[in-house]
Amino acid sequence: MAKQRRRPRGDGSVYHDGETWVAALRIDGRFRKRRAPGRQAAEAKLKELQELRDRQIRVGDSAQCFSDWLNAWYGQICDTKAIKPRTQEHYRSMIERYILPQLGAMRLCDIRPDHIQQALLAIRDDIRDYTAYDGARTARGVADVLKQALQLAEDRRILLHNPYRGILLPKTEPKPIVPLDDEQVRALLTAASGTRLDALWHIYALLGLRRGEGLGLMWADLDWRAATLRIERQVHVVDGRPVLAAPKTASGTRLLPMPQALLACLHTHWQRQQDERRRVGWREHGLLFASSVGTPLWPRNVDREFYSLRDAAKLPTTMTLHALRHTTATLLDEVGASEALKAGILGHKTQTITQRYTHARLAAMRTVLDALSMRVLRLAA
Repeated sequence: MAKQRRRPRGDGSVYHDGETWVAALRIDGRFRKRRAPGRQAAEAKLKELQELRDRQIRVGDSAQCFSDWLNAWYGQICDTKAIKPRTQEHYRSMIERYILPQLGAMRLCDIRPDHIQQALLAIRDDIRDYTAYDGARTARGVADVLKQALQLAEDRRILLHNPYRGILLPKTEPKPIVPLDDEQVRALLTAASGTRLDALWHIYALLGLRRGEGLGLMWADLDWRAATLRIERQVHVVDGRPVLAAPKTASGTRLLPMPQALLACLHTHWQRQQDERRRVGWREHGLLFASSVGTPLWPRNVDREFYSLRDAAKLPTTMTLHALRHTTATLLDEVGASEALKAGILGHKTQTITQRYTHARLAAMRTVLDALSMRVLRLAA
């Protein structure tokens, strides 16, 4: 048997300690060891250690528990990036509910692509088994957090390679959304007639606002004389309480014309709220749509009321409040709104170069929204 050639000084060693094969190399004044089942695997481990040393990877930091690194990463992005409170809460939820139970106990340097892949599939399957949801969308949210946290570890020279590379994301299977027809929208608004939030349901149906945008409206945003409404904030639930925050995107801040029928509905709502203000315990927040004591409405409570109205109007159980935006978008199509006008009304980002140079004009938006309002409410032109 040929004698094993001696390695150059400083290149480390491979040996058998009586139990397993060991690769050892001095890095940063300390011997770093990696165990392997055979000599060939140990040689590969030694090459990894040599690359870590040559690329000045912080080997000691890479041995920390993944849960510690995730918490450090989360703290850094919250302190240094302009991340909205809702996004911060989303990241924290992904970490605590899904990532830590699956990968939190592992060392950072031990995480491999197959660990991540298996964790994402397990999260998807667990949600599918115990809820009515698909689970793939949640798994993709988890994957986004993992990608960012592991990329920072590689950028900081804590990891030699980012184990997220090559991950296949679970395929989402979105359920088709069937928009309501004119009769169904009228049935919904008829069911809402006379209720405390009647005007809110008209705004959702006729302007296509997001749930949080409707709840974030203030009386100061409404110009009665110009018949316009400015959308520049929305309500989110952060740390277990509803708070006001900036819109979802920059295009979410917009000025919309108000059809006369909607203004009349809001005037009735204003009179009703004036009576509520005179009650003991009212806390003024300036909101168009507030709780019975003036505070921001809970989004989930609004969802529950929508489901009650949906049932009273005998609408499909698949219809959600967010899906009502799809109905508004479809109605805008049918009354002749251009893509640029629809984007301006709904607060969407424009998708093409042409649309970026086509600005939604207030007068044009007023024309299509008036047409939509007259069609749905059966008003005479």
